[in-house]
Amino acid sequence: MTVGERIKIARESAKMSQDELAKRLGYKDRSSISKIEKAPDDNIAMVLVRKIADILNCSPMYLM
Repeated sequence: MTVGERIKIARESAKMSQDELAKRLGYKDRSSISKIEKAPDDNIAMVLVRKIADILNCSPMYLM
């Protein structure tokens, strides 16, 4: 399972839409979140993983 797939699972478990997560991260729309959820593991910065983990109330290690 990739980091993006885990982010998607955590986001859905938190009952959060891609739009809401995008807004909390400071993105304009959900397309950035869609790209993150589909990205290969080596394309996601650790800083971003930490921010997403904080928003989704999970640990960065879970997402990694």
